[in-house]
Parts: sequence; C-alpha cells; structure tokens
Amino acid sequence: MYRVIQSSVNADYDIVELPQFKKQAKRLKLTDADIAELKQKLIDEEPEANLGSNVYKFRWVPSRWNTSQRDARVIYIDIIKDSKAYLVSMYTKKDKSDLTPDELKNVRKLGKLLGKGGKA
Repeated sequence: MYRVIQSSVNADYDIVELPQFKKQAKRLKLTDADIAELKQKLIDEEPEANLGSNVYKFRWVPSRWNTSQRDARVIYIDIIKDSKAYLVSMYTKKDKSDLTPDELKNVRKLGKLLGKGGKA
C-alpha cells in the first residue's frame, strides 16, 4: 500500500530523522538543503522496495552530487495512518551492498512497534 500525499515540503506529513540516520547523514556530509530534497523525494515518489513491516527503501542522489559518483540507499519506516515517516538509515553502495539480516530484522521490529503506536 502506497501513500498518497499532497504536499509542498512536508505540510501534511511528519518526517522524523532518527539518531542513526542523522549520524550517517553527517558522515556523508549532507547539507540541510540535501535533507530537505530527500524528504521531498520521500513525499513525492513511490518507494523502490517494500522490505516488510512498514519498512521501505529507495535510492537517492543529492542534486549537488556527481551522479556517477554514488547514490545513497535510504531506509525508512512509513506509518501511513499517522502520516509519519521515520528516516532510519542511509548508506552508499560503496559502504555496503545491503542491510545485514540482523539489521533488517531490527528495523522490521521497529516498524511493527511504530505501526502499533509505539515510539522510536
């Protein structure tokens, strides 16, 4: 199930950056403008992969990066009924090819918890 959102910059949708995501964004030297661009993409476009338990993944390249340089994989939890998304993780293909089975298991647990009204 995909979300249908009318927005120009998060007006109807709350996007929360979790601490791990913030740490990874800092490591990748993302600017506030990059993060705003990422959030708008999350709102405007369909996710590329449904990982189960409200967890999704998509590829993203900040417009200021050289596209041949790299792209980032963004993992997020989308709680449609609460109009809220949680940015969980971000990594480049250079860093790793995918989430480990343990990482995926943990993010799915968090997705289930948040889907039931829990807190991150």
